[in-house]
Amino acid sequence: MDDYLDEKEQIEEIKSWLKENWIALVAGVIVGFAGLISWNWYQDSVYERNTQALAIFDQAQQELTLGNFDSALTMLQNLRSNYNSSPYTDFLGLLYSTYLLSNGNTADAAVEIEYVLNNTSDEYLQLIATWRLARVNVEMTNYDRALELVQNKNHPLSANFTELEGDVYFFRGEFDLASTTYMSILSDPNINSVDLNILMLKINNLAAEF
Repeated sequence: MDDYLDEKEQIEEIKSWLKENWIALVAGVIVGFAGLISWNWYQDSVYERNTQALAIFDQAQQELTLGNFDSALTMLQNLRSNYNSSPYTDFLGLLYSTYLLSNGNTADAAVEIEYVLNNTSDEYLQLIATWRLARVNVEMTNYDRALELVQNKNHPLSANFTELEGDVYFFRGEFDLASTTYMSILSDPNINSVDLNILMLKINNLAAEF
């Protein structure tokens, strides 16, 4: 942080950084868990249907990359109609929500994430969807709802949920509580699921400024 910034400006700079970078952080968590989940599902499912769903998912990814949202949405609806039990359907729903977020469609993204949360049968995807929905609620300043979503921490994403809880306190201006919450992650057995560099940046910034 620049030395000349006063305390208020420093707070706003941290908030601005979090707002500008959180979508990329969210996408990273999806990628990290998607490989493991899809491989387990692949081993336990019918090969042909898995291949078909994967092909649609891959094509939809390309359409999203090109900015063809309507085409990607059509493919998502196809997956939900014909391959509803496939995790690729859930992955595409979450991925589609990421592109909505990147284009400022926060409310629509929340709807897509909530759909995944309410319809997936995979416990890990439920966790990812819960975490993402909480993060979107932070973006919409629905802080109480975000806190409700991250209260359960008896799972492999406990550190991610705690970090998001700390973000809520930070955005509400409860900096001491935010610092304590971030610090508690250092003793979490699931700490490897968070980006330690970013976590330490948050902890050090709060320690230096407050």
